[in-house]
Formats: sequence, structure tokens, C-alpha cells
Amino acid sequence: MQAALFIGMLSAARRVPRRLPVPVRSFYNVKEVNVPNWLNGKPVQSKSTEWVEHCNPATLELISRVPNSTPEEMQAAVDSAKKAFESWRRVPFSSRVRIMMRFMELIRDNQAELIHDITTEHGKTIADATGEIVRGMEVVEHACSLSARAPGGMVSGLA
Repeated sequence: MQAALFIGMLSAARRVPRRLPVPVRSFYNVKEVNVPNWLNGKPVQSKSTEWVEHCNPATLELISRVPNSTPEEMQAAVDSAKKAFESWRRVPFSSRVRIMMRFMELIRDNQAELIHDITTEHGKTIADATGEIVRGMEVVEHACSLSARAPGGMVSGLA
């Protein structure tokens, strides 16, 4: 579920909304939820008949069900990623930095929900979950600072 949330947040960062398009907490407002695949910037319910149950390790309460996606769905994900890469690779580095800084802002704005989700999904303490969020923001910040660290006027291979 974190991967879907991460992809959703990154996609949201490119559109620059004020908050996430889907409330993060909505995953926990229902007894059972099937986690969708993420294709072409949109959630898509899997046609799989096989699902993996995802439980809170502290309570063993069912949080969600994740699909064992079909080969066709996997190919659609690969095709979607290739298509996204083709447009992303043409985005200037300075524009990518602005998108990633917006992504970091979304992480910061949704920190309480993310800490709750990490604690619920992985059984981590709140302090450990907070550390995960801080380290994640440090990674984004480091990636955004690469242009200042690069010698010369061009950074190659960043796509």
C-alpha cells in the first residue's frame, strides 16, 4: 500500500494540488479493501483472482488485500512506466527539482497520516516511523541538490 501511496503522491506532486487527491486515511475506514494497481496515473482494480492479505503485525487485523497481478496487468504497468519515462526524460532538471520539492512538501503536509500508516502496516514505533519520513525527505532533498553539486553545466543520466 505504501508503494501505491508513494506513486500517488509523486503523481500528485506533478499536478501540484494542495492535499492528496484521495485521503490517505480512507484505507483504514473500511474493514477490507482491495489495493488497486496504478496505471497511467490512475488507480485500476486488478482482475486477479489471487490476493495477498496485508495485516497489521501488532493486531493481525486485516488492512488490505494486494493483488497478484495478472501477466497482462504486469505488462500494462511496464508499458505505462516506459511511456511515463519518455515524457519525464524530456523534463528539464530544474523543473524536476520543483516537482520533487512539491513532493517533499506533500510528504511534510501528510506526515501524521504517513507515520500512522507506517506504524499500522509495519508495526514500527512512532519514533521509527518518524525517522523513516525524515530520511525519506532527506533523500528527496539530496536528489534536488544534485544540480548545485554537479561540475559544469550539465548533469547526464538523470532520467
